[in-house]
Amino acid sequence: MSEFRGKNYPRIHSLVTAGTLRERLAERLPQGVELPRYRDGAARVLRHWLFYLFTRGVPAATGLVILPFLTRSLTVAQFGVLALAQTLISLGWTVTGSWLGAAIVREWSGHAAREEIPRFARVLARGFRWAVFTLIAFVAAIAAFGAVDHAMRAVMPFVALSCLGQLLQNIAVSLLAARLR
Repeated sequence: MSEFRGKNYPRIHSLVTAGTLRERLAERLPQGVELPRYRDGAARVLRHWLFYLFTRGVPAATGLVILPFLTRSLTVAQFGVLALAQTLISLGWTVTGSWLGAAIVREWSGHAAREEIPRFARVLARGFRWAVFTLIAFVAAIAAFGAVDHAMRAVMPFVALSCLGQLLQNIAVSLLAARLR
């Protein structure tokens, strides 16, 4: 016990005898304030991770699994058209609506806390109209290139519908994710 003598002994003694870190921190908090439970936080993170995996990971994995089958069943020209369509869908989605999901998740909690859900709905409707307008402009650009290239003209309806579908899916998933936060 001689090594504990001196200036630091009371502090070392309190660290050794006070119990767990959680108990020591709880003693220093104001009355009525509790520390968050780690298990609840871990469950929330796991739940959100599974939700994210289902909404983002499963479609990506499906595309990865089906790719070897497509390469064997499509001709080189057909596979080129498919690659063109996938590239245009990714570009169109990025240009037209990927920003809207991030805005929903960012803004929902503030509007919900202030009980301004009707205002949030109006802003969301305005954002959706803007996304549809940019989608129409993107499809018009593809149509202009489609006048020159047969492959672009062939994939234009699929690109337009896929971008619209991704826009709607992203709005739905973002609204759900925002409410889970």
